[in-house]
Amino acid sequence: AGDTPTTNMGNASSQQAIQSQSARQSNTISISGYRQFFIGSSNEKPAINSAYIRALQSKGSYSTGTKPYTVPVGAQRVVIACPATRTGMTKVINTSALNADVTNTFTKQTVQVEGANGFTAVDYNVWVFEPAVAYGQQAVLNITLA
Repeated sequence: AGDTPTTNMGNASSQQAIQSQSARQSNTISISGYRQFFIGSSNEKPAINSAYIRALQSKGSYSTGTKPYTVPVGAQRVVIACPATRTGMTKVINTSALNADVTNTFTKQTVQVEGANGFTAVDYNVWVFEPAVAYGQQAVLNITLA
């Protein structure tokens, strides 16, 4: 049983005391990690590896829906990376170019990507677009993840 508390008047209040066996605690907790999705661009074309993908600008907990991404001027590569256990990217619309569907301009590859703090790498599906000429103006892409 818990201690008997006192009221604001200094009187014992047995009605407010925690009775024995009325409260239970659990020493068990559950922590589950998650793999992020990554979207980004670069002005150079370095090797596409775990470090490159983890350094991309946009990331977060994977969820279905449309993710907007603004490609900056000078970008020579756009990358979308999702855990291979998920469907991943299904459509990319360039809203800056009359809502053009540019999904087929991306090529897909598989890359091993480490988790946080060097946690065991897993397969990611990675979609890459490298334009013939660097982006001359900013572009807004609506990327659909399923």
